[in-house]
Amino acid sequence: MPVQGFFYMNRGLSFALLLVMAISAPAASQEPPRERVTDDEALTNLLRDRTIHGVYANGNEWMEYHAADGRSAYWDGCTHPGKWWIADGKACYRYPGDPAHVDHCWFIYREGERIEFVYSPDGVDGPVGAYSLEIEPGNPEHLPLNTSDCLSASRASSPWTTLP
Repeated sequence: MPVQGFFYMNRGLSFALLLVMAISAPAASQEPPRERVTDDEALTNLLRDRTIHGVYANGNEWMEYHAADGRSAYWDGCTHPGKWWIADGKACYRYPGDPAHVDHCWFIYREGERIEFVYSPDGVDGPVGAYSLEIEPGNPEHLPLNTSDCLSASRASSPWTTLP
């Protein structure tokens, strides 16, 4: 067999071997599927004493610190004090400065390390309204919990310059 023919035959076998290996690769190497977090205790543990840096579906950035005592500090360019709690498998928020005076309750989904927030008053099947970019323990941004509504945070502008 000429050298050139041998090269092409081995390249074909190598491709076939790689294809078989890719098909039979264990599923453990893949990201876990998106799943809704429904357990109230799991939701509490996911948010308690954590700061979530996120983005809304429209591209606006936000962050929120969830204090262990149920207070929150939400930042969207300025800081809004609030409360957070878990009820019926949803994460709920209330802000005294909200002119609508309504509770905002979200279904929470996990996809790998990312948290997705779905606001759907009619059930769990709604569009993703916001998602996390980063989740940090504690309050590293020092967002104030005891403040009047819309106090400028320590950061005058957004801490992120690129989105995923």
